[in-house]
Amino acid sequence: MNIRCDKPTILGVMDNIRDFQPDTIITNSPDDIHNDHRETAKIVQQAVFHLRTWGNYNRPIQLYCGEIFQPLSAPHMVLPADINLKRQVMNRFPSQNDQYKWLELVETLNRFRALQFNSTSDYAEAFSLIYKW
Repeated sequence: MNIRCDKPTILGVMDNIRDFQPDTIITNSPDDIHNDHRETAKIVQQAVFHLRTWGNYNRPIQLYCGEIFQPLSAPHMVLPADINLKRQVMNRFPSQNDQYKWLELVETLNRFRALQFNSTSDYAEAFSLIYKW
């Protein structure tokens, strides 16, 4: 609970975007229930905005956010999900899993998305386009 959307963090993310020059960026949902995730979404959105307005960055960027527990009604992009990696990450937060059954929710949603979009993977994630430049 210590991520903050502040000037030094935004400038650091802007530097990272300049260094890596991605065409697509995926961030957390601004509607996520976890404060650090919401702050991360704000940081990335602000970094992309400032790159476009005064940051002297001319490469096109598409910014997407992931869905949370309510499926997106019309996702813009669906990608295969590595559920084993997600299990490893989620198992690092046992108190979260005990309280909300996050892992079961994520697995169920990702399985649903794979079935819904005839994915070549058993699990898939859906994303919503926030910004296209």
